[in-house]
Amino acid sequence: MILVWGTRRLEKRLGCVAEFCPICRSLQVFDLSKITATGHIYFVTLGSGQILGHLLACRSCGTRLPANPGDYLAPVKKVRDLEALIQASQPRVRERHAARLELEQKILSGAGGQLTGEVREHLLLEPFQILAPEVEARYGQDTTFDRRSGLGCLGTVGSVFSIFILGLIVRDGLPFPTWLIYSMLVIFGAGTVVTLVLLFLGPRHFLHTVTLPRLARALRPLGPNRHELGTCLERMAAMDFRIGKKLRLEKLWAAVAEDRSPGRTSR
Repeated sequence: MILVWGTRRLEKRLGCVAEFCPICRSLQVFDLSKITATGHIYFVTLGSGQILGHLLACRSCGTRLPANPGDYLAPVKKVRDLEALIQASQPRVRERHAARLELEQKILSGAGGQLTGEVREHLLLEPFQILAPEVEARYGQDTTFDRRSGLGCLGTVGSVFSIFILGLIVRDGLPFPTWLIYSMLVIFGAGTVVTLVLLFLGPRHFLHTVTLPRLARALRPLGPNRHELGTCLERMAAMDFRIGKKLRLEKLWAAVAEDRSPGRTSR
């Protein structure tokens, strides 16, 4: 008898809190979750498990950040509006982030490109550092099904099953048609290849369709030039982060420059 047991990571949503999002560059609604490592036998959970930590997920951009539940009065189950959430979960959030919110107001007014020195360097590098862990995790789990590979797998199984049912209908008591058997084998083989390719390309797809838009959203108000973006990528690559190694400067520059106003030019 084979005994299937071990631990698995569980994420339990506790409610919503108000917090500053460095990607959206403003106060936002966040989902607060508790992460636990729980033992299981045959995938049946045993006990409450060990708490690994807490996470915040921004409802606007989807960015996930580590959380300290002690920063909040209590998570809120239903959100009416941001101001009500602030009062219920973290009334002093504006005081806590006063310096950053003042800086973001200057950036919003169009002064992002005028910042100099360490402040600008920090603001440019910050979103790379925040988003790097999710890229590392995605590349470290390159066999994880995403939406595309999952649909590929489901489509393959569904197509083969449909052809099998068709064969049962048309054979009318005769042996299963040979051409249908070959069709199932061909579709299964082709579908398996496509699914494996999509699995292999999953991390790259995540980097360019999820991480890159978030990165561009955070960087765009600062009006960075190509040299600054290249420097950020080089620094992340030097720290051995895949976001610096896998993301190409041309794609990043195009994403950041996408919504630039006609009057703004690279320096």
